[in-house]
Amino acid sequence: MRGWMRVLVVGVVLGAGVVATGPPASARTCAEIGHRVYPGDPDWSPARDSDGDGIGCESYPERPGGPPAAPDPVVPVPDPVVPVPGPVVCTVAARPEVDRIGVGSGDGYWMLDAGGAVYAFGDAVDHGDPSDGLCGLDLRAVKVAAHPTSSGYWVLTDDGSVFAYGAAGHHGNLGDRAVALLDGEAAATMAPTPTGLGYWLFTDRGRALPFGDAEDFGDLVDLGLAPTLNGPIVDSVALPDGSGYYMVASDGGVFAFGAAEFHGSTGSMILNAPVNGLVPDPDGIGYWLVASDGGVFAFDAGFRGSMGGEALNGPVNGMIAYGDGYLMVADDGGLFSFSDRAFVGSLGGQPIPEPIVGVASPA
Repeated sequence: MRGWMRVLVVGVVLGAGVVATGPPASARTCAEIGHRVYPGDPDWSPARDSDGDGIGCESYPERPGGPPAAPDPVVPVPDPVVPVPGPVVCTVAARPEVDRIGVGSGDGYWMLDAGGAVYAFGDAVDHGDPSDGLCGLDLRAVKVAAHPTSSGYWVLTDDGSVFAYGAAGHHGNLGDRAVALLDGEAAATMAPTPTGLGYWLFTDRGRALPFGDAEDFGDLVDLGLAPTLNGPIVDSVALPDGSGYYMVASDGGVFAFGAAEFHGSTGSMILNAPVNGLVPDPDGIGYWLVASDGGVFAFDAGFRGSMGGEALNGPVNGMIAYGDGYLMVADDGGLFSFSDRAFVGSLGGQPIPEPIVGVASPA
C-alpha cells in the first residue's frame, strides 16, 4: 500500500508485543501545528491531550474544516416565581355601642355611616347593613331610606348599588340600566315609593331613574340642565302619594317634578355653608332646607329652629321629617331634634369608624 493510510481500527497486532495506535505523530509542537487535533489526525498524540478529553492542543482554535466546537453548556434557568396574591383581609372597625333609650316609646331612627354601618336607636330595629361587604372596597354609602311599613330600609352606595333589609325589597341598581352616565356622575340619593314596591335613584347630576312601581316624572338630564348646575344634587324626596319628587342641589336650588310644587329656594342667595337636605312639611305644603352648618331655611313651612350659629363638632349631613318638625344629624353622630317626638339617643362624643352620612326614621 503506497504511503500510509489512516488506521480506523486500532489495536491491530503487528507482531509479538507490538500494537498499532494510529499513524505516528508528527514531531511538530502545538504552536507549530496551530490548531486543535483529534484521535486519527496525523498530528494527534496522547501527549498533546493533557486532560484526556480527546482534544489535543486544545488551547488553539479549531482547524479549518475540523469538527465544530462543543456548544456552551446549557444552564437551565428556572421560571420566575410569581407571587400569587392571597385573599384580601379586611377588618371592619369596631362600632360603638348604641344606648337603646326610648325603647317602647314609638320613636326611633337609624343613622348610616360612610362605611355602610347602620345604627338603630329607640324603637327602630336593626335589620343589618352592608358594612362587611363594603370593607376594603372603594365605595361609600350615601343614603339610608326607610321602608313605608317602618320594618326595613334601603342603603345606597355611590356606585348606585342598593342594599335592602327587613321588609324592603330590592328592585334594581343604577348599573342595571343601560344609560350613558356623564363624566364623573355618581349616585347621590334615593326615595322610596309610598307602597315600598319601588324607588327612585338620583345622581349628583340630577338624573332620576325609577325602579319597581316608581313612575318617571323626568329629570335635569332630560331637560338639559345638568351641565348648568351650580352644585351637585345632594338630596331627594318623593311626595307622600308618589305623584312627584323634589331634588335639591348644594347651592340650595330646588327642582320639582310631577305634582311636586316649587315653594322657593336659596339658589340665588350667598350661603355660609352648602345645603345638603330637603324635608317636606308634614302638612303637605312647603319644605325646609338644611345647610351643613345647621342653618334651616323654611319655605311655606313653619320654622322649628336650627343649629345655625352654634359650634358643631362636625357638619350636618342630613335631615328628615320627624313628628311635627325635623331631625338633623351631623357627621360625628350628633343628632338634633326640632319636633314633638322624643330624642332617643345619638353617637355624639363617641368614636365612630366612619362619618355619619344620613338618617332615616320609621313612619
